[in-house]
Amino acid sequence: MAPRKTGLTRVARKKHFKRKGTSQPVLEVGEGSNANPEGEITQPEPPKKRGRGPGKIQKSTEVVEDRPIIWPVGDCEFTCEKDPNKITAAITRLALNNMPGPFRSYNSFDDKTKNNIEFLFLKKFRYHEREDPKHCRDVFEAIAAKRYSAEMYEARDYCFKRWERNIEAWKKFQPHWCLDHPHWHALCDIFFTEDFEKVSLTNKDNRTKSGLLVANHCGSASSHQHFGKLKKLNNGKDPSMGELYLHTHSRRQDGKSPVVAQIASSVIPGGVETNENTDVNGLKDPSTEEPTTLVPDYDIHSLHFTNSEARKLYEKSAGHDG
Repeated sequence: MAPRKTGLTRVARKKHFKRKGTSQPVLEVGEGSNANPEGEITQPEPPKKRGRGPGKIQKSTEVVEDRPIIWPVGDCEFTCEKDPNKITAAITRLALNNMPGPFRSYNSFDDKTKNNIEFLFLKKFRYHEREDPKHCRDVFEAIAAKRYSAEMYEARDYCFKRWERNIEAWKKFQPHWCLDHPHWHALCDIFFTEDFEKVSLTNKDNRTKSGLLVANHCGSASSHQHFGKLKKLNNGKDPSMGELYLHTHSRRQDGKSPVVAQIASSVIPGGVETNENTDVNGLKDPSTEEPTTLVPDYDIHSLHFTNSEARKLYEKSAGHDG
């Protein structure tokens, strides 16, 4: 007797149809904007982001001799032989990147965090061997506290001008220096508390009591750095203290420094005019004598000082009647 058939049936194999080969022709050179000299198509580069991103700071190095030597010039500034502005930039970035929590002030950091920040800083620079390390540490912390507060203010001011009191929009925005987003969220909550807004309003009233927003035009650069800038523009001639004061505390109607404008308008032998962006040291005729820059009295009545006290102080020191 033949075996009984079961209900199982063999599944029919599906047929796969092979597509006809289609090869995309390679564009020849000049046929498309994405074709390279070999004729192959390259992917277009993504659009570049607009705006100024985080600036470059001094790199760390394990070789002590490669670290620039710095020394303090005052209670809130370091300098060095080349690019002293990198010192402040490094301190600012390290203080902000290593915030241990949502602190409004650098002075609220614990000692362990401060020690670590200075340790990271000394991987980039080194104090002069003749300087007192304790004094250098005090200067370091003074710079860190000042720049930390300034960056906080700039971030708040940016958010308020763009989104006013929309706290959710504030929280979506994260400054490039804040590596921990929850810290920024907590800072935004602090910025919108009633106590903080009262203190902020009081400080703003004190700053704008004279009717103007700034006490000077130094920005993040120190007076020492502005002194070097004016000296370089003026062919190595030291500016007077009065000129330095005018440069940092007044502006012309067009918004320019009266001292920089005066140097730019002066003519040196050969008919070359000096300006803020031109290196004239290589253009002087060595056969001629060192030119002397005649700086006339500035018309202070046409200048815009940062406040009335700044004007009075200059008038008193310069002997003007006002």
